Order: sequence, then structure tokens, then C-alpha cells
Amino acid sequence: MVSVLLALLSGASPPSPCPPAWEPLPQDACLLKGERRGLALYFHGMSAPSMQALGVELSLMERVPSAQRTSVVALRGQSGLCDWAPERQGWWCWPTSKTQLTDVRRLTERVREVVEAASARLERSPRSPPVLTGYSNGAYFVGMLMGETEVPAAGWVLMHGGPVTGVAYSRARERPTLLLAAAGDSIQRPAMESLRARLDQVGWQSTLVVRPGAHPLELEDFQRLFDFTAAVSRP
Repeated sequence: MVSVLLALLSGASPPSPCPPAWEPLPQDACLLKGERRGLALYFHGMSAPSMQALGVELSLMERVPSAQRTSVVALRGQSGLCDWAPERQGWWCWPTSKTQLTDVRRLTERVREVVEAASARLERSPRSPPVLTGYSNGAYFVGMLMGETEVPAAGWVLMHGGPVTGVAYSRARERPTLLLAAAGDSIQRPAMESLRARLDQVGWQSTLVVRPGAHPLELEDFQRLFDFTAAVSRP
């Protein structure tokens, strides 16, 4: 905030709230354009409260050539939602508990506004709703959106984060669903398998892909996301 005020007082342009390859959008969001059809709405993992820290996660998407990716909007989480760990209180996070349903409902309105802003910015507005996707803490939040809201979605992609306790899933919310896990992730891989079992119980079909490696994101996670988004989006 101080750097923004200093820039305004000096007459210079304030620093961008997004990494260099990304365009700022309203509602604390950033847009990375791609040439393939479709739009993905991305919820990051819990992040230290700085764009430098978040930019490390987002930089993987930049490494996928524009011709091989869909456009993606990354929303920035908010502080106070990682309430299970005092040392994480100031981190940027997403709701992951049914006690935070008020925050979930508030964020769904933010999602609507961000999608409208992204559609206006893109040269070819998406004809389908966005694919909602999240990593780790963000994946748990997407799991809540799958079961607790009416947010429009062309599909769901959850990366290395499982089901939220108490959230019920209904076939009425079924859309193409991709679950990404890592063989060496001893915590989140079983959680992803549990989520798939819960979806199976209600007849909600999903695809679980287990790659080698551990919990941290890898380039192939985003390559799978972009392929999936293009496949489920209307031309």
C-alpha cells in the first residue's frame, strides 16, 4: 500500500498487483491469456501474503506456450481464512470449512464479477462458463463450490486437495471432473481418492490421475488443466 501511495504522489504508475505476464482485473484477480478456447478460474494454494510468493506458483502456467494453453484467471485469496494455524492467519487462503459458508457465499459474488471482467477483456469471449480449479487449499475450496453453491462451471479440476468434511455432493452439480494427485503425496493423495469415492457414491463420474512425484505443483498439472479446459469448453 505504501508503494502505491508513493507512486501516486510522484506521478508514476503504481506497481502492478499481478506478475509481469499477467493483466490485472478487478476484485484482486489477474488474467493470463491463452490461444485455446475456454477459460479456467484458478484458486491458489495457501500463500504468504505477497505477490512475489504467489508469483512463484503462477509462474508455472506462464511456461506453457500461449498456443498450448487456455486463458486463466487467478484470484487472490484473503487473510484470516487459514484459521487452523495461528502462524498462517495473515496468509492468503480460501474457505475450507462449513463454518466459513458466509465467506463462501461472499466469494461467489466476487467470482461472478471476475468472470464478467475477464470475458470483457478477452478478444474472444468464452462461450462456456469457466472451469473452476484449485490447488491444495484452493482445491478444497473448489470442492466446496462443487457441493454448496450454484456457481456456473463447465467443469471442475482439483489438484492435490480433497473433500471438505460435511459437504454433500449432488448429481445436479455434476460436470466433467478431473482430480490430480501425486503418488508421493502421503496426505493429499488419499484425500483425493476419498473424494473420488464420495463422488462415485452419488453417481458423479470423475477422472483421477496420479502422477509421479510429491505435493508441489509441476508443469504437467497445468498442461492437464489446459487440455481439460479446452476439451470441455464450447468452440
